[in-house]
Amino acid sequence: MSYRFKIFFYARKNYVDVNGEISVMIRLMLDGQKAQFSSHLKVDPALWDSKLNIVKGDSTTAVLINEKLREIRMELNLHYKELKQQGIYFTVDKIKDAYLGVKSKVQMLLVVFREHNEELKLRIVCIISVSI
Repeated sequence: MSYRFKIFFYARKNYVDVNGEISVMIRLMLDGQKAQFSSHLKVDPALWDSKLNIVKGDSTTAVLINEKLREIRMELNLHYKELKQQGIYFTVDKIKDAYLGVKSKVQMLLVVFREHNEELKLRIVCIISVSI
């Protein structure tokens, strides 16, 4: 299965916080699917380079933020490669959830079967009580 996976960073320039900083957002693209979420990083709008998607300058803040962006990119690529190696179909949301640490609730078959039986029992009781 061939996937086209891309990672973009962009600044939300229309949302400036009280300190005059803007949030750096992450956009994932996978075969036309999109997922966007916050990196929880804030930058000065004047220092954001929208063409290179990094913070301009060599100040300690700029260097730290750019390093964090590289780490995020590497971690997202790692999650993408792990999902791809499993050989199953996955979406861009699975990559996002893996990065964010969101676990899907896994239910064991017997638990689902037990819940189904309880629901069926309630339906039967309702039908019997109505027909009497």
